Amino acid sequence: MSDLLPKLQRHLGDSAATQTLVELGQKTLCEACAAQGIDPDTAIGLARYSVDGDTYTDLVEIVPGNGSPPAVVEDVREGVEAAGLVPVVSSDMPGRIVDRLMRPYLNRALRAAEDGIATPEALDQAIEMGLGHRTGPMTRLRGDALLYHHDVAARLHEDLGEAPIAPPRPRASRTASAPSAQRPHPGQKD
Repeated sequence: MSDLLPKLQRHLGDSAATQTLVELGQKTLCEACAAQGIDPDTAIGLARYSVDGDTYTDLVEIVPGNGSPPAVVEDVREGVEAAGLVPVVSSDMPGRIVDRLMRPYLNRALRAAEDGIATPEALDQAIEMGLGHRTGPMTRLRGDALLYHHDVAARLHEDLGEAPIAPPRPRASRTASAPSAQRPHPGQKD
């Protein structure tokens, strides 16, 4: 878990005190509340996206409970902004916004490398230069991030049963973690 709740507490208004804030990790609001014995109707979930399980982005997905008044959700959204983070409101569903979009993308990149479409470096360069992403998918999956991705994708696939979320095959996993030879640039000698 991140250090989100302590960071956020000092930035929240009085109306947020009517709801219990719950840090979700990979759980849905209902799952997290059940595990802690909290009424999900009086809770608001907060989740930060992590690439590797240790490093978190500034994005905070806010998941209102069914009984969360819109004014309180807005108060929490403003508190997240005041804490220097970026809020977005999401429904209570497995994977919420980021993981439901990111996991199939990363899986497809692993499969593209496995299928020989391009080297991992070329895939990254194509995404970075072609789409303007700061980091390509294969770079995101280096080191512990590959195992973390597999675990999150496996859980989402179990929850949702959607094929694009299914974790990568073992061969695709090796493709991402294997060091690749540097290819010379055009005009450069081997």
